[in-house]
Amino acid sequence: MGTNQVVAMEDPDETKDAYGWGLVFHPELIRGTSLSAKMKDYNFFSYGVYEALHLSEQEKGKLTEIVGDIEHELNQNIDKHSKTLIVSTLELLLNYCNRYYDRQFITRTETNKDLIADFEGLPDHYFESEILQSLGFPSVKYFGEQLHLSPNC
Repeated sequence: MGTNQVVAMEDPDETKDAYGWGLVFHPELIRGTSLSAKMKDYNFFSYGVYEALHLSEQEKGKLTEIVGDIEHELNQNIDKHSKTLIVSTLELLLNYCNRYYDRQFITRTETNKDLIADFEGLPDHYFESEILQSLGFPSVKYFGEQLHLSPNC
């Protein structure tokens, strides 16, 4: 899920096999903080809704622990330090996500080689087919969609 996306919850009876957690916050929470200026540095917010961050069990545990820290702080009596602690813990969570996001591309070099091979034929196919006539010149988004990647990968 990225920034400025709408969140909707499905009927719990229809999602009884689903599990996990999500963290959604209002932009006002971070407005005026150092985290607000850093949000553009978190590239994973540009993931498409059909994409996922691949995590090891240890990494899932670390992120769940940090979310637990945020939940714990939210359940405390609110005081003048609450926002600072919540935002700094949220920033820690996002920094770990950034690490895991970058790591997954380093550890998937073989997959990347396959993607390059898959990509090599796409421009020729595009220009030799009727697609050029109907869509015009290809965009990064078009090729990203063909390879099931976000255009920012």
